[in-house]
Amino acid sequence: MTYAEFHLYFTIPQSILLWVLCYYLLDRKTLNQLFWGATTLATLAVIWTTPWDNYLIYKKIWWYGADRVLGTIGYVPFEEYFFFIIQCYFSSGFLGLLIKLSPWKLEASKNEVRFSNLLLGSCIGVFAFGVLCLFYTELFYLGLILAWALPIFLIQQFFGRNFLIRQKFHFILGILVPSIYLCICDKIAIDQEIWAISEVYTTQIKIAGLPIEEATFFFVTNWMLIQGLILFLHPQSQEIAKKVFKINKTEPN
Repeated sequence: MTYAEFHLYFTIPQSILLWVLCYYLLDRKTLNQLFWGATTLATLAVIWTTPWDNYLIYKKIWWYGADRVLGTIGYVPFEEYFFFIIQCYFSSGFLGLLIKLSPWKLEASKNEVRFSNLLLGSCIGVFAFGVLCLFYTELFYLGLILAWALPIFLIQQFFGRNFLIRQKFHFILGILVPSIYLCICDKIAIDQEIWAISEVYTTQIKIAGLPIEEATFFFVTNWMLIQGLILFLHPQSQEIAKKVFKINKTEPN
């Protein structure tokens, strides 16, 4: 199986199906917001991930079969750049279905606010651990994943954790379901030798045959995607953005 065939089997049809369902189930305003949210995140994903992924391949932390890809830009295959984009639309399409199933929650309890602060502190600790992992060869890939995600995660959590904690249904399922599916796809791709993961820079700990670093990558990236989409779509965060924009617009030069 080539990398292009992998997308034809495991990412493109599924993403199209999710968006077709969203098209028929969501109102036009929500659908448009979801599309522009996904498009914005896809653009940012390409910008943020490109240097990082080039470094991973340069360092031979992961690599691809030369006969499995159409070509590269830098060290990264065309199909990998496409993966940055299609994952955003896949996860956002699934979130769209969750929005249809459950409306946004506008108020947070005191316990939820306390938990959001605890969650932020705990996750800062996890990502700080990722920075320490960079100093150990067998933890290097794990460290790169966590350290790479840290700035985006902190920005999202700092500005929106009280919005995010209210949307437990969207947040938890929006992360878990796409992540588990993409982990299964990742395992298939590794078994098909489309790409391979270094044994030198990884712990060799596996979950159902998948390196724990790869599972971490998909959970972390979907976490950032779903957080970003919720903040983009949530009515209250949109109101805040409108107020900020209006203030800036009316400020004298």
